[in-house]
Amino acid sequence: LLGLGLLAALAAPALAADPGVFDDRIVLGSVLPQTGPPSLIGKAAVIALRVWEKDVNARGGIHGRKIDLRVEEDAYVPQRSVQAVKKLIDVDKVFALLGTSGSSHLLAMMPIIEENQIPALNFAAVAGAHFTPPRKTVFNIGATYCQEIDGVMKHLITSRKLQGAKFAIIYQDDDYGADVKCGYDAALKTLGLNSTIAVAYKRGAKDLSAEVLAVQRAGATFVLTG
Repeated sequence: LLGLGLLAALAAPALAADPGVFDDRIVLGSVLPQTGPPSLIGKAAVIALRVWEKDVNARGGIHGRKIDLRVEEDAYVPQRSVQAVKKLIDVDKVFALLGTSGSSHLLAMMPIIEENQIPALNFAAVAGAHFTPPRKTVFNIGATYCQEIDGVMKHLITSRKLQGAKFAIIYQDDDYGADVKCGYDAALKTLGLNSTIAVAYKRGAKDLSAEVLAVQRAGATFVLTG
């Protein structure tokens, strides 16, 4: 509902002369992973967007214009995200973006989005860097990973009385992982606790045995994986 309301607000003043806006339709784009580590999330998002597209069109569209959604696959690779958004803007001439892949992927696309002043709706991966500094055309839905982890950890530690645990984190070495670690660090600081060990891993890695062994050797009894 929030996404529909926002898009309706964006589309209200749109003129047929605007990119992606025609008398009978609005061309929208989306960059989401259909393969790679988070493909399950990307596929689910595409299904939801297609259901939304059909529902809106069945109701007559937005201000009389039907939705024409173009989805590009980036395989969760930032370089491919950049290629995808360039194609959507330069070839498909989209009016706006619905779905911008992962955290570091949106950051990689951000210069192109801002240069072209394309409205972009980010609902899948929200990180602090997406709105720091504020972006005029980028709209984020939901809490950041930092905010989510901070709240969840404080609740879990206090409700389960885990203050005596040895805390560890295994996190991805990119903007997403940095935002997860932000929440981890913030929760421990608020509760006056310390981290036993923090171990980073390469994005896309499938064998994390060395990282798990490191936290095991450190004697960790509470492990956050990011």
